[in-house]
Amino acid sequence: MNQETSNKVQEAMNFLTSHPALNCDHGDFFSANLTWWINDYCKNGQIKDQWEKPDKMQIRVFQGDEDGFYEKYYGKYADEDNDPNDKYDDFYVPYMEIYGEHWKYDKTLYGADFSWFAYHPRSDAPPHGRYQYNAYQGKYLKANNWEELIIKIADEAKKVYGDYEDESFLTKKEKENHAKYSAFNHVPVEDDENGRKLYSLTNNENYIEVTHGQLNLRWLDWFKTTDYFKKNWLKNFSYDV
Repeated sequence: MNQETSNKVQEAMNFLTSHPALNCDHGDFFSANLTWWINDYCKNGQIKDQWEKPDKMQIRVFQGDEDGFYEKYYGKYADEDNDPNDKYDDFYVPYMEIYGEHWKYDKTLYGADFSWFAYHPRSDAPPHGRYQYNAYQGKYLKANNWEELIIKIADEAKKVYGDYEDESFLTKKEKENHAKYSAFNHVPVEDDENGRKLYSLTNNENYIEVTHGQLNLRWLDWFKTTDYFKKNWLKNFSYDV
């Protein structure tokens, strides 16, 4: 990795960490919201688990697969428990039967998926962090390496969930207030034994506090207006605060 790539990865992580829908706990980096893995592929795009032997490889075929393997091999490899009328029906076919050769390594890809969150406070859960949010399936992506994966996630997230950070959803009044006031007052206390100035922090009553949950819900109001939400979530999203 060179300096340019390093900068892109760090910028991507900063964006993902500060996005109001992708990180529901300010104490965490976005990586706490990331499930990732690596898979080995052959030239035919089939994944092999590291414990499988190439000459014992089997391919799981599903009803409705575009490659047509289900229909082609149903009579030979399906058993009495299979049901071609079940759209989720599946069975296994030897790799050699399909491709005429044993599985052979071609490349490794990184895969990942992540969630987006909607604030949904609960009295029966810890008061902070992701316990106060509902998680929804985000995106599944693949890349050639870790750095490319993080950059690709950030690029895709900007398209779908908006190029925003928490402060993007502050009102004009709140932004002006935060520019003028700090969240805490620094109250001088007795100097330490080396003569260094010490301060105590107290809440600043002039500061307008805006919680992450509030910012998340403002983002959600925006998200509901997008074509992506209307196409993918409108019929499957029920939410009341």
